[in-house]
Amino acid sequence: MEMNPDMDAVRAQQYENWATQNEIALGNRMMNERVEVSYESVVDDVAEYYENGIELSDPLEAGEEVVGLITLTAPLNGFARHDIMLRNPYMGFARFRAGFVGDACRDWSVTPSDGHLKQREETHFAVSFNPRNPGVSSGYFVIETEDFKMTWKVVGSTGEHEF
Repeated sequence: MEMNPDMDAVRAQQYENWATQNEIALGNRMMNERVEVSYESVVDDVAEYYENGIELSDPLEAGEEVVGLITLTAPLNGFARHDIMLRNPYMGFARFRAGFVGDACRDWSVTPSDGHLKQREETHFAVSFNPRNPGVSSGYFVIETEDFKMTWKVVGSTGEHEF
C-alpha cells in the first residue's frame, strides 16, 4: 500500500499472500530437489553394497554341511520338480545366488538362480530335474549369500536305476 496508495487494502493483502506462497513454493521445490539427489545417492550406495557382497564371478562351491537330500525320478527327457521355501535367517534382506555343483549340473536347474532373500517373506525355489541320459545323476544344490551357505545333496534317476 505504501508503494501504491490507490490500491485497495484487500487487494494488497492478496498480493502479499501470493508473493509469500510463491516464496514458500520455491523453497519447497529446492528442498525436494536436494532430497531427491540425496535419496538417489543413498539408493545407489545400498545397491552397490549388496551387489558387491557376493562375488558372482567366483565359482559356486558346496558347503561343508549338507542340510537335506532331494531325490527326484523323471523319465528320460522328462521333468520332475521339488519346491523349497526359504527365508533369510538374519535381519533384513541378502543378495543370493543358487546353483548346482558336480557332474550332474546339466540335468538340474533352479528358479530363481539369483535375487534377494527377505527375512519376513519366503522365497520360493523350484529345483527341477530334466535327465538327458539314462541312469542316476547326483550333485549338490547350493544357495549362497554373504552371510551363509546352504547345501542339499541332489540325486535324480530315470527310473531304471535305484538310488
